Amino acid sequence: MHLFLQYPLQLCKWAGFFPVEALNQPLSGKLRFNLYCPYILYYTLTVMGQAILTTFGLYQLISNHLTLASLSNFLFNGTAFISTILLLRLAQSYSIFLKGILQLEYCLAEVRSGKTLKYLCKSNTVVFIVMGLALVENLLSVVFVMNLVMDCVDEFTFSAKVFRAYFMFRMPAIYKHTPYSIWKAILLEIANFQATFLWNFIDVLIMCSSVYLISYCQDINRVIRYMKKKNIGSWEKMRIHYCHLMTLVMVVDSKLSYFVLLSFFINLFFICLQLFNTLKALNGIAHSAYYSFSFLFLVLRAMTMSLLAANVHAAARKPIFALRSVTSSSYTVEVQRLQHQITYTKLALSGHFFYVTRDMILKVVATIVTYELVLLQFSRGHGKHSSKNDE
Repeated sequence: MHLFLQYPLQLCKWAGFFPVEALNQPLSGKLRFNLYCPYILYYTLTVMGQAILTTFGLYQLISNHLTLASLSNFLFNGTAFISTILLLRLAQSYSIFLKGILQLEYCLAEVRSGKTLKYLCKSNTVVFIVMGLALVENLLSVVFVMNLVMDCVDEFTFSAKVFRAYFMFRMPAIYKHTPYSIWKAILLEIANFQATFLWNFIDVLIMCSSVYLISYCQDINRVIRYMKKKNIGSWEKMRIHYCHLMTLVMVVDSKLSYFVLLSFFINLFFICLQLFNTLKALNGIAHSAYYSFSFLFLVLRAMTMSLLAANVHAAARKPIFALRSVTSSSYTVEVQRLQHQITYTKLALSGHFFYVTRDMILKVVATIVTYELVLLQFSRGHGKHSSKNDE
């Protein structure tokens, strides 16, 4: 698992959120959580930045009487701060966590295929594509806000006045209570960029972990299909392997469940919010282009994460189809026990209060579609009311 999470966690460390040494090493034996190194200064400033943004976001939410803008700002910064705490907990136990994973991987080495590199390449591709598109989306956001600010101040060159208006527009809750200065603005903009990174990184972390678990589920399924076809092998040993797979999924889920819960909550909220902004933005090309791209990227990222996480459950249940067609001469008590184990065990990633399955994703999609229909109905009704008032 170290290889599957190596690149995303290195990105996380560069962004200032993961104080673990030796992440670039090919083996996990040298990994160490270390707070007594120069990196801790960078890490401390990062945590302080997220805490400041969350505090001012909460104050804005309370003082503005729960507006949509203040709520979205608080949820964005608040989830980033919670993600920072969750990553700290993961970093503290990461080396011990990987030692337990290595023991389970050793037990499953007999069923491991030679396609590990294929899944590893898939995992790394997901990292680069998602984080690359996230960078593009963030740059488009900066360009859009800068153009908006230039129109407001009636200046079309990069001047001190434009930059001041830009930073005050991005974080009104902070500059409403503290004096503006360029060094403060730059530091807060970096903290805001780090919060945006975290929002995308949590999905990437779940995606890479899902690809890793799917690879083991596929290996188990391949061996079971081969045993059924050739009528060879020990079903008792295969059932033990499946028990190890169950333990592997549960151990990984114990570290990811809160990340999954946070990801589903914030993605669902911002998909609905960006849908609302996209519908409002139909009267301007620049506005529409940014919000349309942002909404499309958010939906694709959330759906990719959800489907990969749900595929862990689907791949873990797949061997049941091969077991149902085992010949009568090979159908032993161990085959029956393995069948019952797969059928009645919910082997899936969870959001602490729910399991991520395809049925659950359909329910989430139905919720979003319902929201969209209500929003369209409200928009049409509001438009008709406005036209009557104009008459």
